[in-house]
Amino acid sequence: MARRSLTEREVNQLKQEGRHSIGGNLMLQISGSGGRSWLARITDHRGRRRDIGLGSTRDVTLARARENIRIAREAVAAGRDPIDALNPSPMPTFEQLARRLHADRCPTYRNAKHRMQWINSLEKYVFPRIGDLPIDKVESSHLLEALSPIWLAKEETARRVLQRVAAVVAFAVPLGHRAHELPLAGIRQALPRQRHTVKHHAACSVGDAPSVYQKVRDQAGGTAGCALQLILLTAVRSGEARGARWCEFDLQDRTWIIPGERMKTGREHRVALSDEAVRLLQTVPRIENKAGLVFPNSVGKPLSDTAVSKVFKRFAPGFTVHGWRSTFKDWSTTATEHPDDVSEAALAHVDTNKVRAAYKRTDLLDKRRALMADWNHFLLN
Repeated sequence: MARRSLTEREVNQLKQEGRHSIGGNLMLQISGSGGRSWLARITDHRGRRRDIGLGSTRDVTLARARENIRIAREAVAAGRDPIDALNPSPMPTFEQLARRLHADRCPTYRNAKHRMQWINSLEKYVFPRIGDLPIDKVESSHLLEALSPIWLAKEETARRVLQRVAAVVAFAVPLGHRAHELPLAGIRQALPRQRHTVKHHAACSVGDAPSVYQKVRDQAGGTAGCALQLILLTAVRSGEARGARWCEFDLQDRTWIIPGERMKTGREHRVALSDEAVRLLQTVPRIENKAGLVFPNSVGKPLSDTAVSKVFKRFAPGFTVHGWRSTFKDWSTTATEHPDDVSEAALAHVDTNKVRAAYKRTDLLDKRRALMADWNHFLLN
């Protein structure tokens, strides 16, 4: 027969030193000096018997002690640690959880620019409004308030901010801080319809490309000028050239292998090097640096995007380095007989047709060698 729980009067009559069962996993501990405190004797979620202190009888009533026993039992039944249930951590704010998520994701970003953009956008547009709000209190209305000023003025930025806020809130759910994520579809419906205007990178014309390249080759000089020359010859992305390492090049085989972690696609990419590209790399001074970078800055780190863009604007004002890839594509399409998939492979574009991409087993390197040789010849007029 189960022992009945003691009443408050009966508990107050207990004076003997030691531990006394009050009933229902609750115990009263009386010290030699007369101090009285509550204990919860619980078999935890791992099958271990544990005595958990619930506080002094001066601070915790019998009713409160029994409520804590109930909380501990429910935690064990749910497979959780009863101590965590009895001593919950303070609810993190939106900003605290956002910074934690950003720190967790930092190793997955391909470059420092993307790492900074993620957190900077929240610092600028979200933290001032809801940064101090407990994460479990963040609602759709708060997000609408933060996004409304920029939703039409800075469309792409606003869409990214929406995705990042949603990611932070979703991160809170498995941590037990929220019961549900934000309703993204509903939030988008509540915001004005965006124009979704696509802004392409400004690209110089195919006819001007040889003149631009030759000016860069003959007049640019310096590490940034050499990096830009390699970009113009290979049509790679700026970051792929600025982060190039000597160990990636096989000049005898005339191949540059960019590892997947440095590619936008996350996949290894082989670049066919033309005669002019090989000549350039053979003449680039080997500046000693720990990372083995081909184009290090003054402190041994990769050149900044700004450093290379600044050189390009001297010789092609009004146009962008990334737009050069469009120039290359236009040239291949309008001035050569090379198949489209060869130039797409040269640009390291991913085939959007998943079925066709699944059957692709070659990067067309040999055909790309012919393409880059023709590009080399074109730029040298």
